[in-house]
Amino acid sequence: MHTDAILKNVELKYKYGVYANTEKYGMIVVPILGLYYLSSNQKFEMNASLPIMADANYKLYPKIGLGMRVGRLRNNVLFKFSEVS
Repeated sequence: MHTDAILKNVELKYKYGVYANTEKYGMIVVPILGLYYLSSNQKFEMNASLPIMADANYKLYPKIGLGMRVGRLRNNVLFKFSEVS
């Protein structure tokens, strides 16, 4: 089975790239894989640029959701409440 057939999906988008740096320890090259996923019911959303960061959110109700972000600068779990208008 061809890999593109698995990854090409309406809900899943992907990208790839490379990060290169030559600061303190010489040349370092890091491959980066980017993924964006939105479920068909639009309750679960994930945005990731691996290995740099990942962000996942789940809507419990239209104005209440849970989320988790893992990244280079900070790791946290978010409880997101939107204002009711």
